[in-house]
Amino acid sequence: MRLTHTDTGRGRAAMAIARQVLCLSAFLSLPLAGRAEPIRYSVAEEAESGSLVGKLAEDAGLTPAQLSARRARLVSEDGRQHFRLDGGSGRLVVAGRLDREELCGQAGTCMLPFELLLANPLQDRDSGANGQISCALEDQLFFSLRAAYKNYYELVTVSALDREERAQHILSVTAADAGWPPLTSTQTFTVDISDVNDNAPVFNQTSYTMYVRENNVPTVFVGAVSAADADVGLNAKVTYSLAPVQGAERAWCSCISVNSENGHVFVLRPLDYERLRQTQVTVSASDAGSPPLRANVTVRLVVLDENDNAPLVLYPGQESSPASSELVPVSAEAGYLITKVVAVDADSGQNSWLSYHLLRATEPGLFSVGVQSGEVRLRRPVTDRDAVKQKLVVLVRDNGKPPLSATAALSALLLKDFSDVRLPHSSPATEEQQDSLTTYLIVSLVFVSLLFLISTVAFVARKVCKRKELEAGPVLYGADNLPSSLADAAAAGTLPRAYCYEISLTMGSGNSKFKFLRPILPSLPPQHCAPGQEPDEGQDFPCVPVSGEDMAPMDNAGTLSAGQFNALSFN
Repeated sequence: MRLTHTDTGRGRAAMAIARQVLCLSAFLSLPLAGRAEPIRYSVAEEAESGSLVGKLAEDAGLTPAQLSARRARLVSEDGRQHFRLDGGSGRLVVAGRLDREELCGQAGTCMLPFELLLANPLQDRDSGANGQISCALEDQLFFSLRAAYKNYYELVTVSALDREERAQHILSVTAADAGWPPLTSTQTFTVDISDVNDNAPVFNQTSYTMYVRENNVPTVFVGAVSAADADVGLNAKVTYSLAPVQGAERAWCSCISVNSENGHVFVLRPLDYERLRQTQVTVSASDAGSPPLRANVTVRLVVLDENDNAPLVLYPGQESSPASSELVPVSAEAGYLITKVVAVDADSGQNSWLSYHLLRATEPGLFSVGVQSGEVRLRRPVTDRDAVKQKLVVLVRDNGKPPLSATAALSALLLKDFSDVRLPHSSPATEEQQDSLTTYLIVSLVFVSLLFLISTVAFVARKVCKRKELEAGPVLYGADNLPSSLADAAAAGTLPRAYCYEISLTMGSGNSKFKFLRPILPSLPPQHCAPGQEPDEGQDFPCVPVSGEDMAPMDNAGTLSAGQFNALSFN
């Protein structure tokens, strides 16, 4: 015979009475003899009284008559009879109103455990003293026998039972009569301890530390947590989740996710080591029992650095314009400290280890740079062949994979006397501006020179052309057709009084008139050509074409206008 007992430690068991557990919630469970798993039934909330739950006798492998003969009855932990057994049909029916919220509250699974008690009386065919029976239990560490009534004994617990420590107990009960010699019978019982949800999940580590490299790909796997539950069945089914986080850590915890089934931890988005070095979350493991039990563990996520930041030069400043210059005396010896390049790297570890190298210089052999310190020193003494202004470029490189670098530009002035600090420190931008200004001045000077030359040439050409026009103008009297007396006088440089002319140029009047005296001697009037008549070479005085303006009569004083005088030409 097999007995089933719950591990609640309340000591309800019976000899010759099979205690079988039946549970309800959304389902009922009843352990059967010979099997550890109980029978489960489900029942709807608010089911009417007398509603069928299940065929208990058939599921237990008994007939309704056997249930009646063995005095089957139901016992619940709270003493309330939610169900009843119909002895005639062997069916399990609802005994009263079922309210889930009243029975189980807000629990995810609602279970109502109860027990089916079956009596198994001792029998002896003898009579009298030979028919009197007594029972004894060999192992009384956890159980003991208690007489119930005639030939009925109950097997009760004497200490709490724990299924996780011992899931099964094998008991031997010996029955003896009062005859002589006494006759005995021994029966072995197997008691299976059914499970209740009394164990919370336990993680295999007290805390977890996981690592991820910065700039990771989204949803990268970084590790797993694992928890085990000592219970069985649904009570041992563990699910994982992130515990709620309050405060500033909530934003960073949103980048971490845990798989509810297997406990795998993922990082959902790329992380930056310079912004987040590490963070931690709380992972919760809960079972599926009723009520569910849970356990928490801390998971610390450490971000590993990648070489994603180039060195930053702090001194000398690279943004100043013009750049400052270091003053070096020409009398300095080798090893003289000129300046020190200072740089930092935002990375960590070997990614932030910096080394300094001289990339280029006006005189490379004149300077040296400390690889670890960044100190710029003279390698040799200064000579007269060295330029006064020296330019250097120092390379700063980190130790990452691949290495990143930056450059620092600086200049040094080799001076005999530090008081002569007014040496022009022109930057390349200033020199370019001066060159551009010089070019503009030269172009302007050339343009003005060309303009002056063109103006001079135009003025000279105009004068020459005007003179040629005067020389090519009409002649009133030629040398051949002048009277001999006038020609002789002209040759002697004098003219007869009658031909003396008076020129009157008045500045204020605006008139320029030539006045001549009326000749005493008979005048030699010019012979004018009639309109349309050509000059006649046979005349003593060739005729000259005269315009209407030239034919204007002279006044009594013999005055000619300026226009009439300009029409005259003398050879």
